[in-house]
Amino acid sequence: MTKLNFKYLYNKISKSLKNNSWIKKQGINKEYISLHIDSLEFNKKLSKMIINQDFSAKSTLQLCKGLLESIYPIKSEEECLKEIYTYSLNKTFPHTNKIKNDSNLNICAEIFLKIFCIINDFEKDYDSSNFKSKYPLNFLKDEEIEALERPHEYKKFLSNFKKDYIYEMMKLSEEVMGFNTLDHVCGVHYLCVHIGRQLKKIGIPIDLGRVSGAGAGHDIGKYGCTGEDLKRVPHLHYYYTDQWFKRYNIPYIGNIAMNHSTWDLEVENLSLESLILIYSDFRVKNMETNSGYRMHIYSLEDSFYVILNKLENLDEKKKKDIKVFIQN
Repeated sequence: MTKLNFKYLYNKISKSLKNNSWIKKQGINKEYISLHIDSLEFNKKLSKMIINQDFSAKSTLQLCKGLLESIYPIKSEEECLKEIYTYSLNKTFPHTNKIKNDSNLNICAEIFLKIFCIINDFEKDYDSSNFKSKYPLNFLKDEEIEALERPHEYKKFLSNFKKDYIYEMMKLSEEVMGFNTLDHVCGVHYLCVHIGRQLKKIGIPIDLGRVSGAGAGHDIGKYGCTGEDLKRVPHLHYYYTDQWFKRYNIPYIGNIAMNHSTWDLEVENLSLESLILIYSDFRVKNMETNSGYRMHIYSLEDSFYVILNKLENLDEKKKKDIKVFIQN
């Protein structure tokens, strides 16, 4: 099985990196690419990643380090990952404007992100116990997309989500910044699509494209918060989420993704797609363990109390009144 996995993954990387149009765009030589990815060292490292089930950004950097460092000097792996994360963040939110003006770094970042994207797609389908494999961020099937009322908008979302390397940026953030938002997004999207498919199966009208797109994109705005905004991420990330969807003219999915607050919306005025996102977002939260926080899908009852304890500007009497109301 490991040999089959290795062959599949290696062929995907090789085909992607040797794509003529991509190589021409990056201004690099195909022979140079071949020299590195066909090397024994590259093959050994790739095999080790699969055996150890280590699909992290750090392992990916170690995999392609020889390919990258002759283009851009890597003084430390930690610093290099920070620079690549900053580059990917700037693709998503140009206003963060923290990127170095270095064309060689940009080429290295593009090579890394291309390989990392393939590694991440492989991880999603790998039989692993980690959250990203257990609840993989797999988008709609082709037949589901073609059955949508507005397939063009969902396709546009997918195109820009992948073009901006949103998944890779979020995963880099986990390793560089320590935020496990990607696990939350994976869990929310998984629940959203699962519920949406069940409703569609019994004949309830629902737009799976909006459910999937909003589930995957509802927390994009958290990465747009910078400087003083970092102190107000829970409040401001809705704004930056809205900005990302507006930039690419994805209004219907964007409207649902932006409005996923559970406290200030009138339920009777919300679409079914919005209610599914709010419900799913409500249930996927961090759980404190002996080894730190990890993402968890709570039961509805447990998630209610988790959220209740986080409510701002709510005194104990009001919290008690809400509990009594729910129980009755």
